[in-house]
Amino acid sequence: MTIPAPHPQTFGWIKNALDGSMASVMTTVIEAERESNFQRLGELPSELHQIQGSLKMIELDAAGMLAGELEDLCHFVRDARSVREQSRGIQVLRWGLESLQRYIQSIASQSAASPLMLTEQINQVREVLGQPEISRFDLFTPPLDLLELDPDDNSANGSPSKREIPRELRANLLLQLRRRYRRALLNWLSAQDDSTVTHSSMERLHALVRNLQGVSPLDISRQLWWVAGGLIDGIAKGDVGADIPVKSVLARLDHEIARMQEESNADIAADPPDDLLRQMLFTLGGLQASSSDRIRVIREQLGLGDWFGEPIGEDSELAALKEGLRGIGQTLDDKWFDQLQERFSAFFTAASG
Repeated sequence: MTIPAPHPQTFGWIKNALDGSMASVMTTVIEAERESNFQRLGELPSELHQIQGSLKMIELDAAGMLAGELEDLCHFVRDARSVREQSRGIQVLRWGLESLQRYIQSIASQSAASPLMLTEQINQVREVLGQPEISRFDLFTPPLDLLELDPDDNSANGSPSKREIPRELRANLLLQLRRRYRRALLNWLSAQDDSTVTHSSMERLHALVRNLQGVSPLDISRQLWWVAGGLIDGIAKGDVGADIPVKSVLARLDHEIARMQEESNADIAADPPDDLLRQMLFTLGGLQASSSDRIRVIREQLGLGDWFGEPIGEDSELAALKEGLRGIGQTLDDKWFDQLQERFSAFFTAASG
């Protein structure tokens, strides 16, 4: 498993404290909601801050982010001036705590849920706070150190052939490769609906990124071009759609060649942008299936299937109730309480049945 999951012994040591703190926070929220005494939420930010710190200490960063957002939400609900803001805020606060508890429990049961599944809960909080949404990609942090290069590539293991290319020769090679890359890319973009053009263009691009992998001075750069080959495989086989994000990635790869060329002229070498490699892996991880051997190997090495699994379990009737309440909360009118009562009645009728 490659999704974030602390060592069982480390997590066991900290889980009791987390459970106690989470239970205390949840109790206070439930009582504040029942009593409509939102000033009680002023007791919670310090506890949630400690929870956030504990989660980040064991590298559960997405869960730590949610805890931090809930900390800010406590301040917001406590200081809100309208009943609508308080009602919506306290509901989202409770739901966020429930999601955080389920996520922590999934870690404890050694069947850790994907951090990507916390995106919705984080965005619910950010919506109430008036903050912009985050994307699932923002929480996608696969362990890139597990990504191995093509085992059939003789220069993949630090052989002199990839490190002793003279600086001027490497710069010239990169110049030629960039020209060919741009030509093949533009040829595809101008006639991408033509399957013959797509196939021939992807063949050229695949050969070019293979060459770029060979002249790259750093392993992290070689990883980037190897994964790029997988992305191009996916486009050629029709597994990866030619949408705007994919086209943007291919354009950024052109910029990466230019950067490598400039650095070669200056006799320096820096790591490629981390988000470019992650974006390609995010695209490949979201595929349901692929006939590409390289994509299969990449997905297996990084356990990308674990990242794009099912959402954190939630009762379907409760989910329906949440969605209904969200709609009601956005359009409060004189009938709000009648509609609220109808929703709760439908929920409890379904639950008892």
